[in-house]
Amino acid sequence: MFSNIKKALSGLRGLVVAAILALTLVPTAALAAGYDNTGSLTVNNVKAGDMVSVYQVVTTHWDAATNDFGVDGFNPAYKISLNFADYNKNGGFDATGLNANAQTIASDVAKSGVAATKTATVGENATSVTFQGLPAGQYLVVVTSASAGEVYQNVIASVLPTTENGSYVMKDASVDIKKGSVDLQKTVGTVNDAAQITAENVDTVSKGGTVYFKVTTTLPKYTEGAKNRVFHITDATDKGLTVQGNATVTVDGKAVTDGVTVNGAEVKLSNDFLLANGGKSVVITYAAKLDDNLTAGTYKNTASLEYSTDSVSDSKQNLSDDAHVTVYKQDFLKIKKGDANTTLAGAEFDVYKADGTKLSDHIVTDKNGKAFVDGYGAGSYYLVETKAPTGYKIPDGTTHFDFTVANGSMTVNVPNEPADLGGSLPTTGGAGTIGLTAAGVAIMAGAAALLVRSRKQN
Repeated sequence: MFSNIKKALSGLRGLVVAAILALTLVPTAALAAGYDNTGSLTVNNVKAGDMVSVYQVVTTHWDAATNDFGVDGFNPAYKISLNFADYNKNGGFDATGLNANAQTIASDVAKSGVAATKTATVGENATSVTFQGLPAGQYLVVVTSASAGEVYQNVIASVLPTTENGSYVMKDASVDIKKGSVDLQKTVGTVNDAAQITAENVDTVSKGGTVYFKVTTTLPKYTEGAKNRVFHITDATDKGLTVQGNATVTVDGKAVTDGVTVNGAEVKLSNDFLLANGGKSVVITYAAKLDDNLTAGTYKNTASLEYSTDSVSDSKQNLSDDAHVTVYKQDFLKIKKGDANTTLAGAEFDVYKADGTKLSDHIVTDKNGKAFVDGYGAGSYYLVETKAPTGYKIPDGTTHFDFTVANGSMTVNVPNEPADLGGSLPTTGGAGTIGLTAAGVAIMAGAAALLVRSRKQN
């Protein structure tokens, strides 16, 4: 027989999720014929592969001979540390499942090491699982996600009789499990503005330049009172990229430091921070420099997250995401103007951006007439020839030679003209010809005169 009930059982309909009945007894309705003190519990909002466990944390008793039903209190197997009288008086749990009592019970259950009352795996394409034949009482429902990216909340579910036509009967019960999503996204950009750091790959920054990385994540909702929860983001960068200074952490667009430990791009969030900001988006930004000697290739930056999978256990899962920086190589071939088969060694060039910024590279063509720039971002550049190969001159009127660096390899030909070899030959029919003719006539006349004189003397 039931005695004084704080909350009338008639107010319940099947399972009362996260709301405890006042569990004292009161003489009221009789137990219906065929009553066996067991019921079913359906757990909704789960997905295929998830493991669902139920632990009977409040037990009841029923005597079929006397038709007597009663509530015993907390299940002694789990050594729950709460005072049952206070727990009962407070009316149990709110509808969110984020209640310190629920967390305490879940922690005690985990520490006890006692197996679940029943466990089931959610079937393929299913979104729920049903437990049959559960003794009347209250159950802690624990869901372990089959994949990374979700944290299920602790829920206390009631499987207790309700009234129907003046008799107590067991009804099928159900509970919708609440969960929080955990995600991680890594992006890169060219300006220090979180709103513009949105690319998966940047290829317009050259060696020696700076790029900006952003990590965006959503914090899980752990149960109120959870302890020692882990949320740890690390950063792994290919050789050639160097993180500059410490990352900045923001929540809802505002920089935060309390409860946040930062070392370069590594970020740890405290337990208190996680409980206070569950479900919120966190943005982490930091700069990285491209090394001065970077060579052509794609360089990866990976953000990795390790986080607690639930509010109680030591179980953890990992997420990761990448962003990339790409730089290119551009080849040049120095050739004789009008003769692409004649290559020229020893030509020297300075390199400039299209905006006139002089870069550090000074290139010289090798014995095969080849030179290159390496580690450059896609864009427009130009060469200024500072020294021509021996025997050649810098083309007249040419101040610079434009080239474009882009994805894909190509060779740019840079021509030179032969240098003047000490002056030009005289033009046919010109004054030079006349001068040479006159001189020749004079020499021949002189030679004839000498010949005549010689003959006379003989």
